[in-house]
Amino acid sequence: MEIQYLSDEQGRHTAVQIPIDEWNKLTEENEVFRNFEKNNSSQKRPSDFRGAISKNTAEKLIQYATQARVEWDRDIS
Repeated sequence: MEIQYLSDEQGRHTAVQIPIDEWNKLTEENEVFRNFEKNNSSQKRPSDFRGAISKNTAEKLIQYATQARVEWDRDIS
């Protein structure tokens, strides 16, 4: 198997790259890799996170952002 290592500026290995044929063999043979590929094949959309915080928390965040905008636009001279 032809493996390529990616390194940072200090020479530490940070990633490994393998040929796609080898990856396909691994995913066929191992359920963990197959699940990894399924779980990472689609990117999350913002709508996937809808409802992740309570309405009360969202209202507080909006209030905080609104106040921050007022502070930003305030004349401080």
